[in-house]
Amino acid sequence: MINFGAQYWTYYFESIFIRQIDYFMGCLIDRILPSLDTIEEEAKKIAEEEYERLNNLPAGPDDFIDPAELAERAQDKAIDYYIMMSSMKRGLVGLFTSGLYHLFEQQIFLFFNRGVLKYGEKEAIILPSEWKRLKIRFANEGIELESFISFQKIEILRLTSNVIKHAEGHSAEKLKQFKPEYFMPSNDLLELGFPSPVKLQVRLPLAGEDLNIPLDDFIQYCEHIISFWRELGEKLLEIERRNI
Repeated sequence: MINFGAQYWTYYFESIFIRQIDYFMGCLIDRILPSLDTIEEEAKKIAEEEYERLNNLPAGPDDFIDPAELAERAQDKAIDYYIMMSSMKRGLVGLFTSGLYHLFEQQIFLFFNRGVLKYGEKEAIILPSEWKRLKIRFANEGIELESFISFQKIEILRLTSNVIKHAEGHSAEKLKQFKPEYFMPSNDLLELGFPSPVKLQVRLPLAGEDLNIPLDDFIQYCEHIISFWRELGEKLLEIERRNI
């Protein structure tokens, strides 16, 4: 039997876990990303200021100053700023996507330790071996996690999180099967004329390179976790009713 009862945990899932996911999502969407909405305007300002600075550099009477060359140098600096800040923006979405999965892990292990394990049992920590233990104990309670549609979606989030943290590796190869579009260059780079083949190597995802997680996908992952907690709450209530 689940410790404290199904009613307690369904309320806990809704009032604590789901609210944490909502605030986590809102922090990125409503607070952080809007601060980066002006990078195009900032790049234009950088170009203007750099052009003015270059024009004001001291020059001798025999020095030839080509305005077109100065404009090109100023534009190069603006493009560099735009590319780097765009990468940082993508990196932030990736960082939050990875953090989202780890928040979910912390939540489910909190529930496992407090709601499933009995008094005196050794508490679980977040390790692959403990995940196996968690799934077996859940199954003993009548909860098959892999049967949850939401949990299957969260498995893709797990792979994504691993790639964001560790770059190339086994998780990257698996993720390419589910989400090949993550490995395509972002639209802003395509508009700048960069080549567009699928990138086979992931080197610097935390710098916003080689992996592009759409913001809509991050939102969907948040919704999958919310769905998971509601699905689990309904399952707990169903088991409790059946055992009365």
